[in-house]
Amino acid sequence: SVLNVHSGGATITGNGLNTDGWGGYAPGLVIERNSTASVDRLTVSGNGRGVYVSRGSIFSGGEDGDASNNDYAIIIKDNKKGGLEANDNSNLELKHVQIDSNGGVGITDDDGDTYYEPGLRLNSGSSANIREGTLSNNAGYGIRMDDNARLDLRNMTVDGNGLGAGNDTRYGIKAYDGSHLYLNSVTLSNNGSGLRIENNSEAHLHDTTVSGNGDGSNWSDAIEVRKNSEISLHNSSVVSPNGSGLRLDGSEAYVSNSSIECTDQGNGSKPSAFSLWQSRLSLYHDSDEDSNTISMTMSGSAILAGRNSEVRIDQALTINSTGDSPYEAINLEEGSLLHFDDAQSAYTVEKFRAETGSEVRINENAQVTLDHVQLSDGSQLRLRGSSPTWSVPLVTCWNQTTTSGQSIARPNVIFFDNGDNSTVSSIGSDCGVVQ
Repeated sequence: SVLNVHSGGATITGNGLNTDGWGGYAPGLVIERNSTASVDRLTVSGNGRGVYVSRGSIFSGGEDGDASNNDYAIIIKDNKKGGLEANDNSNLELKHVQIDSNGGVGITDDDGDTYYEPGLRLNSGSSANIREGTLSNNAGYGIRMDDNARLDLRNMTVDGNGLGAGNDTRYGIKAYDGSHLYLNSVTLSNNGSGLRIENNSEAHLHDTTVSGNGDGSNWSDAIEVRKNSEISLHNSSVVSPNGSGLRLDGSEAYVSNSSIECTDQGNGSKPSAFSLWQSRLSLYHDSDEDSNTISMTMSGSAILAGRNSEVRIDQALTINSTGDSPYEAINLEEGSLLHFDDAQSAYTVEKFRAETGSEVRINENAQVTLDHVQLSDGSQLRLRGSSPTWSVPLVTCWNQTTTSGQSIARPNVIFFDNGDNSTVSSIGSDCGVVQ
C-alpha cells in the first residue's frame, strides 16, 4: 500500500485506546507489509502508541518543517506507550522531527516492577536517517536499537528520557546486538543514563555532546561500551556528573580532538576519564584538523587500564586532576600495555604507574615528559631512540608482592634500547636496568 499526505498534513489522535490487542494500546498509524507512507506534515498524538512500521515498509517525510524555529513537520508525542517503532528491515527517512513525551503508561511485571517503552525503537535489521529536531522526555529509553539496526542521527537533541517513575531509569541511547549508530551534531543530555553500546555493536560520534546524564548521586558512566563493541569520538565532548567518562569492557575506542570531564562529587569515588578492562584505546592525532586537543579532567585516573588492555597515544594530552589526593594520571594493571607513539607536540604526565606485569613503551618521537614513573609487581619500562624527544626524570620500583602469605620478589625492569641509561635522571635502587 502507498500513503501520501501533502497540502497541510494530517493529525491522528485518540486511537488505539483500550483495545483488545497490543496490550490494550494500539498504534495511531501502522505501516506494514512492504508499504510506503510519505508525509509533508503529520501529527500523531494521544494514541495508544504512536507509529509502527514493519515488514520491509518505509516511512518518510518532514521536508516542510523548520526545526531551528521549532516548526516540526513530524510530531509524535503524548502517546501512552512507545512513540515510533520500526521492525523487520523497515526504513525511516525523516526530517524536522519531534518525538516527545511518549510512554507514560508503564508495563508492570509479576514482581511489581514497572517499565516504560522507548521514544524510538529500531529492531531486526531496520534503519533510520533522522535529521533535525528533538527526542525528549520519553519515559523509557530515548532510543533503543536491537538486532542489526542502523541509525544515523544528525542535528538532534536527545534529552530528559529514561526517567519513568519507579525503578525504570534508562539510557538516552542503547544499541545492542550488532547495531550501528552514527551521531553527528547531537546533544545527548539529562537522560536517566547516557549511552550504552553492547554485543558486537558500533557507535561513531562526531561534533556531539554527551552531558548531564544520570541523577548525579548514583554512579552512572557517561558512555559504556561492552562485549566486543566499538566506539569513536571526534570533535566531541563528554561530561559525567558521577561516573567514568568512557568505560570499555572487552571493546575498542578511537578518540581524537575531544574532551572528557568527570565531576568530582567529593565522596571518594574518584571516577576515571577512560576506564578499560580487556580493551583497546587509541588517542590519536587527526591530520585533517588544524588543531588537535585531547583533554581530560577528573579526580581519578585519566586512563585506568586493566586486565591485558592496550593503549596507544600519538597526540599530546591535557590532563587536569581535581579534588583532594588525585590518583596517578595513568594507571596500568594486570598485564596491560601502553605505547607512547609519535606525538605532534610536547606534553607532560605528572604521575604514571604500571603494576602487575604491565609494560610501557616510549618511542623516540613521543615528546612526552613523565615526571614520575612507578613500576611494581614485575612491570617494565622500555625506552627507545638514540635522540629521544621524551623525558623521564624519575623512576621508582616496588618489587614485593604477597602470595599465600609469602613475600615474593617480582623484579621490575627498565630497558634502554639506546644503551644509555643517563637519559633517566634518577632510578630507584629496586629497579633492574638493561642497556
